[in-house]
Amino acid sequence: MAHAAGAASAVLLTGVIRTHASFAVPPRSLRAAATAYADGGLRDPDLTPADIARALNVSVRTLHRAFADGESLMAYVRRRRLEGARRELGRPGSPYTVAEVAARRQFADPGHFRRVHRETYGQSPRRPEDRST
Repeated sequence: MAHAAGAASAVLLTGVIRTHASFAVPPRSLRAAATAYADGGLRDPDLTPADIARALNVSVRTLHRAFADGESLMAYVRRRRLEGARRELGRPGSPYTVAEVAARRQFADPGHFRRVHRETYGQSPRRPEDRST
């Protein structure tokens, strides 16, 4: 439900941006629209800043400027994918291996996923059933 509301907000904001392209979009609004759009495309392996900028009718440079004061857009995407993978691995009875979850969350290399997970959370990714060993 929250995802649908976020996606709807992004679509509405995109319409406003396209309708009033002559005024400067406040970076916070653009950032909110971009993160909402990115959240809807986290499972898309080809999600790029260019795709998001095109959907929001802004330049890639303008999009990057909206994220200049903190986490970059692609760092945000990676963090959200990592959070999703962690939730998926934390579900008891999950039928997926760590490598499968990594692939489902668009980490092409399971070794890279394991390193990023360890750096972020201080432990290797494991399913609950794997923790007893």
